[in-house]
Amino acid sequence: MIILVLVNFFDNYNIYIFLAPLVRLYKFEFKMEPILTIILPTYNEAGNVLPLLASINDAFDSNIEYEILFVDDSNDETPDIIKMQMSKNNKIRLMHRQPKDRTGLATAFIAGFNDARGKYICCMDSDLQHPPQKIPDLLESAIGHNADIVVATRYMGGGAVLKVLEV
Repeated sequence: MIILVLVNFFDNYNIYIFLAPLVRLYKFEFKMEPILTIILPTYNEAGNVLPLLASINDAFDSNIEYEILFVDDSNDETPDIIKMQMSKNNKIRLMHRQPKDRTGLATAFIAGFNDARGKYICCMDSDLQHPPQKIPDLLESAIGHNADIVVATRYMGGGAVLKVLEV
């Protein structure tokens, strides 16, 4: 007799196989890959980390697999706060760059692109100027239009799919 049990712990799926009458337990683990990586460059943003994470988590329903990747250049307590949140939420990852690698916002995004696990990538500032509640809409637009790039701007009223380029 073989009994299979699939258990979900924080989006990690564990399969336990019980073989009877041998009375052996085998465990296999696999992690669901996120469809979206949200890249958040930070530089001394300790006061913004918790409200930003709360806003991002509130924006998503449980059906969307995503990860949050902080690319941190801080010399304050920002990475400590992120690490504390990582222990509570396995969707959060941290890349704390060494001082010699801290060469600006563009290189932080490039480092995040190179480490992203999601099929889609969302780039946001960490200073709470970009509304995280718009991320699901952007993702839905990217998927729905099979788009390579979706751009949000506060300087254009309304918003629409202007052009889908075939490459």
